[in-house]
Amino acid sequence: MLAVLVLAAWPFLRERPEFTDLPDVLVGATLVPVDQASPEGWALHGAWEVEADDPRVAGMSGLACAPFGPLDIVTDTGSRLQLQFPEQGTTRASMEIASLRGIGDAEAIAYSGGATLIAEELRHRLWIFDARRGNSVRDLPRRDGVANWSVEALLPPGGDAPRPIAVTEQARLAYDLGDAIRPIRVSGADMWITGATRHPDGRGIVLMRKLGPLGFSASVATASFNREGLAIDRPVSLPLPFNANAEGICAEPREEGLTRLWIVTDDNGLGALSQRLVAWDVPDAKWPEAPE
Repeated sequence: MLAVLVLAAWPFLRERPEFTDLPDVLVGATLVPVDQASPEGWALHGAWEVEADDPRVAGMSGLACAPFGPLDIVTDTGSRLQLQFPEQGTTRASMEIASLRGIGDAEAIAYSGGATLIAEELRHRLWIFDARRGNSVRDLPRRDGVANWSVEALLPPGGDAPRPIAVTEQARLAYDLGDAIRPIRVSGADMWITGATRHPDGRGIVLMRKLGPLGFSASVATASFNREGLAIDRPVSLPLPFNANAEGICAEPREEGLTRLWIVTDDNGLGALSQRLVAWDVPDAKWPEAPE
């Protein structure tokens, strides 16, 4: 297991490759089915290792579900990958690959009011792609005296939050992304927050993971917003393998009373870590907090 710890840290000890000169392409990705357990009451839709003959298909970190597809993934390589929702038994999928020119380590993606938001780690920036208002980039502020690494997750607006929220990796600080960016506290998280999404009924959901002597562990939890900050509650453990670094999540509405949760794991560009796409069908009654 010590090797897992070393491999997980390795990307931070070397220069990240840049692929900005590679053209946008459509490739055939291989989806290798793998065994995957499920939390109690959840049903596995599918679990795959993702492979493609393009160096940008690595380090899958952020995930968003477009209303009618595709799955929208951003990566440590500063790339954007798009593929339609795989059905059970799928082993091949068409994948669109685009280099996000100007963006290094893309960690999160979300949609807000017709715009696409992409969070860039390390440089602590928010990129906004809006066909109507034009594209822009915002530097996120840092606060002295608060445990704070770079932005890692984007919670879309909805439910109790009228604006998107950016969450830093150490799960102590977030940003209310209004016209003026407002730092807010995060409470209740017992792991680092790596992803965020909205349940179809408007509730916030976060993906969390930690790295310990036995490898990675992960959970999902509810996220509630108020003037005091972002409160994390009701975690559900995810039975992912020890080498699965869970980093991206999105929620796909299905039939009434059922939501499909999609998860991607980040291999940090290393073969010893899992580059996995997992989908579970979750009845509302089995979610951490059933709707009123």
